[in-house]
Amino acid sequence: MFSLGKSWDEIKQINNIKYHQLEKMIEYVESKKCRRKFILEYFVDPDLKNYQHNCRGCDVCLNFKWQNASVISDIESVKEQKFSPLRSDTVMETVKLYKQNYSPSQIAKARSLGESTIFNHLIKWYLGGGELEVEKFITPQEEQQILLAMSKAKNYQRLKLIKDYLPKEISYEKIRLVIAKIQRVNLR
Repeated sequence: MFSLGKSWDEIKQINNIKYHQLEKMIEYVESKKCRRKFILEYFVDPDLKNYQHNCRGCDVCLNFKWQNASVISDIESVKEQKFSPLRSDTVMETVKLYKQNYSPSQIAKARSLGESTIFNHLIKWYLGGGELEVEKFITPQEEQQILLAMSKAKNYQRLKLIKDYLPKEISYEKIRLVIAKIQRVNLR
């Protein structure tokens, strides 16, 4: 019998590897020992013998004191305002092609991006006030089906929960468009 995708055992093995890597990242971040030594140990680097105690270069060995998280989050919020994805060159390049009546698939091909990425750009622009003709991409019947699925799923954060109530031909992009339409109405 022909099977698409990976077997359950392969998926479980991949997940175990990913969780192990995540645990190692957390261990690295929370570690109080030399970070250079930690990395060399992880990759079984032969240069490890040169760093027995103190590398005199990482934050731990230099006894560096990190700023508290609220200061860092303030800096991040300023960065987000300055480099808003609505104003990014990549989003605006997609918008420019959309305004020239290129379809999302044509834009994706021209820009060497996935069609899903193109829809994400257009949705960001739309939520920021751009004039996206949502009706070009979704019929009123599809919109009604999505709204009904959303009411059943009760969780809009996980699109898969909504998608499970919909026919296969309704894509994630169409779900995102309906959610964006609702968000735009709520932003007004």
